[in-house]
Amino acid sequence: MKRVLFSVVITLSLFLSAGCSGSDNSAPAQESSAPVTESTAPAPAESAAPEAAVSSIDEEQAKAIALKDAGVNETDVTFMQVKTDIENGVSVFDVEFIAGDTEYDYEIDTATGEIRSKDRDIEASPAEPALPTGDEFSKEYALDIALEHAGLKESDVTVTELYREPDDGIDMYKVEFQSGGMEYDYEIRVSDGKILESESEPINS
Repeated sequence: MKRVLFSVVITLSLFLSAGCSGSDNSAPAQESSAPVTESTAPAPAESAAPEAAVSSIDEEQAKAIALKDAGVNETDVTFMQVKTDIENGVSVFDVEFIAGDTEYDYEIDTATGEIRSKDRDIEASPAEPALPTGDEFSKEYALDIALEHAGLKESDVTVTELYREPDDGIDMYKVEFQSGGMEYDYEIRVSDGKILESESEPINS
């Protein structure tokens, strides 16, 4: 009887010993996270709007253009007037000024600064007599004076008028010619060959 109980105790001890020998082999899970890269596209560069081209002139520029063409310093001007006008559908500055004994009149395109016409008048003194010179002051000589002033050669022009007549008691030549789409008009005093009036403007203006 004692031998049977001893065998049962030994068997239970072995069974319990085998049941408590288990082991936990579970490994912790590894978290893997891929790095996130933020990509920001650069903003397109703003293109500056081109500035509008300035295609017009003001009164001061018109005066400067007229004075330069006339070869007159502003300090020598005793009177000046600038006003806007419409000439043959074109907006112009009408620039008038006096320097010495000469009165100048210019029409200048307000958009381009182009001189459309110009006129110069020299007032003869009432006390200055018109001295006759006979035939020694020829019409060819009068034409040469006008051409030299215009910077042209006789071969470059078509003469439309060339005659001698008194005007306000002054013996003078009237000279008109055309060249390069422009028409030129001169009055030249016979007594001394002085240009009393000169004008140039586009043909058919």
